[in-house]
Amino acid sequence: MKQIYIFDTTLRDGEQSPGANIAPNEKLMIAKQLEKLNVDIIEAGFPIASKGSFEAVESISKEVKAPVICALARTAKEDIDAAWNAVKKAEKPRIHVFVATSQIHLEPWSNTQSPIVITLNFLQKTPLGQKWVSCAML
Repeated sequence: MKQIYIFDTTLRDGEQSPGANIAPNEKLMIAKQLEKLNVDIIEAGFPIASKGSFEAVESISKEVKAPVICALARTAKEDIDAAWNAVKKAEKPRIHVFVATSQIHLEPWSNTQSPIVITLNFLQKTPLGQKWVSCAML
């Protein structure tokens, strides 16, 4: 029988609504509730976005044990470093790397390697390796 995994993005996407702002301690409370609901994967945030976002992801990584704790990152090394530093203490860390694929985002890469190739080459050199990394094309 196949398993369905619940990948919850409430803590990151929840702040995409105008006027929505979730404090780090509130994110931790929500993450603990998601753990009680047996959510498989929690996308805890986008650590490079702000100090508060980084601290929230780091706190969740330390205190929420059962689910995979995932941080969102763009293909930039700084994003991936911030994501790893925020989730590295999780029982089950993961980095969710996204690559913007619209023409306007790809234009700067027209004379070089694509962002996905650069990202995968970088990830192969990290202690995290590819074991805990999922990539999505957006």
